[in-house]
Amino acid sequence: MHNPVSRLETFVTRLLTDAAFRAEVLRAPERVMAAHGLSLPERAGALALAQAPAGAGPVEAGPNGTWI
Repeated sequence: MHNPVSRLETFVTRLLTDAAFRAEVLRAPERVMAAHGLSLPERAGALALAQAPAGAGPVEAGPNGTWI
């Protein structure tokens, strides 16, 4: 079984570095995130990150300092 943190970290890294992947996430977010095995809370955070305009500054962090 894959480490859930590694899975999420890999997804976010690709989201931030691969413009085509980010575009695909924005076109079909549920399909892409489900295919990568993200949980519902992870999907919410990843979608917020994907929708943040590039160069808009930091994504709003939660109370424990995380973005999900």
